[in-house]
Amino acid sequence: MTIPRIFSLFCILLVLNACSSDPLLVVEKAQQKIQSNQYISYSFTSYWPNPAGLVDTSKGQSIFLRKANDYYDYDYIGRNKVQDIAYIDNQHLRINHQDSLVYNFSAEDLEKEKRFLTENTFLLFSPLKFLENTDWQYVQDTLIGGQDLLNFSRVEMDTTIEDKHIYVENHIFLDPSKATLLEYERRAFLNGKSSQTIVHHFSDYEFAASHAPIAYELPSNYRSQIYGDREKLELLKAGVKAPNFNLQDVNGQKVSLSDLKGQKVLLDFSVINCGYCKLALEHFNQQDYQLAEDFTPIYINPEDKVEAMRNYMDKIPVPFPVVAAAKTTGQAYGVSGYPTFFIIDEEGIIEKVVVGYQKAFLESLNATQM
Repeated sequence: MTIPRIFSLFCILLVLNACSSDPLLVVEKAQQKIQSNQYISYSFTSYWPNPAGLVDTSKGQSIFLRKANDYYDYDYIGRNKVQDIAYIDNQHLRINHQDSLVYNFSAEDLEKEKRFLTENTFLLFSPLKFLENTDWQYVQDTLIGGQDLLNFSRVEMDTTIEDKHIYVENHIFLDPSKATLLEYERRAFLNGKSSQTIVHHFSDYEFAASHAPIAYELPSNYRSQIYGDREKLELLKAGVKAPNFNLQDVNGQKVSLSDLKGQKVLLDFSVINCGYCKLALEHFNQQDYQLAEDFTPIYINPEDKVEAMRNYMDKIPVPFPVVAAAKTTGQAYGVSGYPTFFIIDEEGIIEKVVVGYQKAFLESLNATQM
């Protein structure tokens, strides 16, 4: 055996011996593993005791890509059965699976929600967050799920309010062979008695020193809504008279519904920060797509300003006259989700209302398919 190889083996043995003699070195190694990798992903299972005495179980996945953003040092995606959260390139989405709804965030919304961007459940209960702490104390070796792990703890709270003594301990359990955090427990005690224990299991880790940008794929058949525009608006239905509007498009040309009487009109209510709106535009922009000749289309953006819309159109062409900052018109039609399409007949009566990106509907307007 060569001298260099003997020296390498000797160094490895020293490290292993050091880890076994000082468990806190495993914590340091786990922290270094987080810091040295740009990409981190894992699966999790969470157990939350509720006031009814039952345990709510949640399973999901979290993905992190280190990147300097305005509000957090990572792009990230968190997924579970109730909701997904994505923050990528300073763009934020919340996906509500129960309502099949995607919330989009304007710059103003982001500023108001900046605390959520750094303190949501996916982040607060993550190995990245836990390993930011430097005051972990070794408790003991332990066995969980047949694995030998190291148990470390830190005190989160130790206080008395009136006659109630509240004590909360955090515990992390590390795999010493891989320097990964496999379990977290938050143990709360009231007057010395256990009141709640929250448990998170972590598995299926992936680490990479460098990684391609991450992207969130929008679920199908969901609708999109601006987060800050959540007031309950009543969407107009087919059969009612369409409210008139007198607006200017981004080129300064007059756009009036009353001027279009005798023509069939397609209104496309969309906004910039909406993935489904972009999909609809890409559909309209296909080379083999041609809107039926008996339709006069108008793209109406109730939320974004004219200059922002012009910049957007440099990247995503809009093949219709475009009106921006038309919030009053959006409210008049009861629009709160995007995209929303209205077909208005020759007499100014709403003939059809479609909410969300529906490929079959867009194809029904394609002259080449008729």
